[in-house]
Amino acid sequence: MRCTLPLLAAFVLCFASACSKKDDDAGGSSGKSTSTKNAPDAAKSGGGAPAYANPNTIELFAQVRAGFKKPMEDFAGTVKMESAFVGWYGDKLFLVLSKGKDTCDMFKPIRQNPPRFADQVKVSIALATLSKEQKTGAAPLKGTNTKVKDAVILAKGFNRMLSAAFGSKTNALRFDSGTIKVGETVTGSVYVHEKKTNLNAKYKPAFFKGSFKATVCEKFVKKLPKKQPLPPALGKCPDKTSLTALKSSIDISKEGPFDLATFTHAKAMWKNDHATLKVFIANHPWTAKQMGSLMSPIKQAGKAFVEVRFYQKDVWATIGEYKRGGYKQPFTTSASIGVLKRGIGISFKEASAKIIDMRNGKVCGTFDFKGTKNALAGTFVADLPEK
Repeated sequence: MRCTLPLLAAFVLCFASACSKKDDDAGGSSGKSTSTKNAPDAAKSGGGAPAYANPNTIELFAQVRAGFKKPMEDFAGTVKMESAFVGWYGDKLFLVLSKGKDTCDMFKPIRQNPPRFADQVKVSIALATLSKEQKTGAAPLKGTNTKVKDAVILAKGFNRMLSAAFGSKTNALRFDSGTIKVGETVTGSVYVHEKKTNLNAKYKPAFFKGSFKATVCEKFVKKLPKKQPLPPALGKCPDKTSLTALKSSIDISKEGPFDLATFTHAKAMWKNDHATLKVFIANHPWTAKQMGSLMSPIKQAGKAFVEVRFYQKDVWATIGEYKRGGYKQPFTTSASIGVLKRGIGISFKEASAKIIDMRNGKVCGTFDFKGTKNALAGTFVADLPEK
């Protein structure tokens, strides 16, 4: 699974706090809380979350780890959240509770993050189930009982994404007051507890519950890069899409074999930063949206795709020659490989990719990436999507 944080993006959320042994069982192998105070009877019966005292005090449990290869460890406790905001990450509305002091700047597309402390904790809840009228401030939130579709606990630098399939009787979100209007206060309670049957066996079910009193933030809109007149074409487009080299320092033989002659499908898409053009070369007719998704469309061995990215800093990617370069430098390129069950980022000593032309609804070009044990090369001719 490939990811970045918007969540920011696109997606992007944090968590950490003091632990108490008595709470360990709250998310342990039984998947049940041992606490009888504020018992979530309403949530268990499928209704709204019960009312909790002490706004922005959250009881939680999750398994986290301090590093990629570090062992999982239990993280549990009751945390007083110093910051509570409702805001937009792109086009998605979230409720974010943070132990550290923060501001509405957390929702800016690009910002300098505040210092992170070892005990910092964040809970982020997607408010996807609110109506369009509620999200735009045309309807009040009071009395709304809904379900939580997506949530993240970030503790010790580890994003614990809770299962989307919580179970119909194990999560609830209730609003007591407020409207989604900038500067207004929104109050309510939330209760989320994963079902063990919904989870990968390596994780114990996570849970959190408590009340919130949050401020509604303005919606930040990222300044789009400029569109400039197209320069002359660099030459004639290739006759067809092809892949002439596919070699990775990471062993992908188990996901193969790969017949290079079958890589004849090319798709293109603009990244949401509007400055990056992604081109996919595949041996199956997936859509660009499928190949650009966090969830890979590849379901069988022997199927794969190559992703080539063309980046411009403050303007749309355009006709020209792109080289290996630093992060967000103009006219830079990078590439990766998607195979069964995983995506593989590739590093290269040399990289050369060209957008030869991008007129008449088509984009075409070539690419050649070389490393000590890596190699990707080929041509592409793809439909160019409108912005």
